[in-house]
Amino acid sequence: TATALGTVSGDGASAALTAGGFGEAVYTVSVTENIAGHNPIRAQVTLTSPPGANFDLDVTCTSCGGATQSSNNATGDDVIAVRRNDTSGVGDTYTIVITVRWTAAAACGNWGLTVAGNTGTGGLSCN
Repeated sequence: TATALGTVSGDGASAALTAGGFGEAVYTVSVTENIAGHNPIRAQVTLTSPPGANFDLDVTCTSCGGATQSSNNATGDDVIAVRRNDTSGVGDTYTIVITVRWTAAAACGNWGLTVAGNTGTGGLSCN
């Protein structure tokens, strides 16, 4: 079951959402459109694994047939950008599902997750 992490503005200023944990987790995040005519409505999801452990990141758009993008870096941060084109003035809000998956560990520690709105380029299209 996914936990609602919150909402970020995809085209304006908003505080980043954060989470952390030891095991696998699933979150939903709403990316909102707040400024009419601003294109695209975007966000960036960053997962930081603890030293000696590797967690991977999947992001799924609930629109467009559930398109998914994965980041499987063995070292360093896993980063996925999402975006949606502005098609109808204000109202192009969309929801993403974020999955943190355990891959391997030689040590224990907590991962950190950050979802920042109005940032990131390219990435998964949620149209």
